Amino acid sequence: MRDKQLIADKYFDEDILFKHIKHFSYPRLSGTEGEKQAIKEVAETFKEIGFNDDEITTESFIFSDFYSTTLIKFIMMLSLFNMFLFFIFTYFHTILNTVLDLVLISISGILVYFLLKGLKHPEETAFVAKYFGTLIESKNVFTKVPAKKINPNKAGNIIFSAHIDSKSQAYSTTIRVLVYKIWLYAGFFAAIFILIDIITDIEWIKIAARIATLVIMIDNIVLMLLTTGNKSLGALDNACGMTCVFEIARYFREHPLNNFNIWCCQFGAEELGTMGSRNFCKIYEDQFVVGKIFQFNFEMLGIKGVKHKVQMMETYGIPKKNISPTLTKYLKQAAKKVGLYIEGFHLATGAHTDTVPFHQRNYDSIDVMTRESARYAHTENDTIDKVDKSISREACLITVQAALLLDKNFKKLS
Repeated sequence: MRDKQLIADKYFDEDILFKHIKHFSYPRLSGTEGEKQAIKEVAETFKEIGFNDDEITTESFIFSDFYSTTLIKFIMMLSLFNMFLFFIFTYFHTILNTVLDLVLISISGILVYFLLKGLKHPEETAFVAKYFGTLIESKNVFTKVPAKKINPNKAGNIIFSAHIDSKSQAYSTTIRVLVYKIWLYAGFFAAIFILIDIITDIEWIKIAARIATLVIMIDNIVLMLLTTGNKSLGALDNACGMTCVFEIARYFREHPLNNFNIWCCQFGAEELGTMGSRNFCKIYEDQFVVGKIFQFNFEMLGIKGVKHKVQMMETYGIPKKNISPTLTKYLKQAAKKVGLYIEGFHLATGAHTDTVPFHQRNYDSIDVMTRESARYAHTENDTIDKVDKSISREACLITVQAALLLDKNFKKLS
């Protein structure tokens, strides 16, 4: 236990972690000079840690902001228009209204299908994204420490990641997630009430349908006003995550694993559609094998005054779905081994992090975070005084220990 404590003191020093957080706490929205400066300083920080130029990869990519800005507003406008018509139709009960209801539902369903299909791979700069959005250049910066005892081409891969960019919005992530939840639940009940209203003429069903559609319309307006800006210093979201990646890179540079390559990635353009991680997966997926690749993604760590310091998004969606049972198990084992605690939580909707493109490829991936940080994320109040540096240290200890356990069980996992 004493040796482990010595390693922790040397490699995960709170003051060094806080130094990185403080250094990168400034506005850095994708496409701005702030992000360009941050990308340059990320590479410089990897050098300070001990990596040479050949060991640091900086990759540029071009993406469109259509999917993260214009498309969302378009969906909200479409929803607002349809809900308004449904609201009006509930005052009448004729064959024409029934036909119009069914036509609207069909058209909306078709549009939503194609929109969701486009959202699956927004890194592809398609015609509509190219001509109805702004093209932006960003970069990923990462290092790779090859496995020590087996051929790196046959080794597994463990990725530690965070995102470089920050953004501000009209209101915090907590409020945004709440609005999305209300929109989702109201939409579910509105669909039921409208369908019942089509085949019946019950007054209370009509009133329920009006209330549900009215709630959706209000939500649509709120989400349409969710503007993106460059006022957030991004201390919690996500300088706290970046510092973990830096110090974990420092550790594994001197202590490579036997059976896994270690990638320490600082992704660009997460806040505008997880574009950095999407491009990374697209380029390197031929090197990754399902069951032998694991991603620990650091998001919004480190807010002061919370009961559960380090958390992981264990389940997501409606119905509830386990995100990565394997990594959940290893993180809990690792936390116990280092004498710490990690709490799992469920999020119904509203999360879009750099784990998304990994999950799309069925890779094991999980977000390590402090959920309460969302109250300041994407606001001007996301500042260095909100940070509890001990949380970043605990996140490093738990995830590194999880990687050591994965390495130990490589043959079993394979």
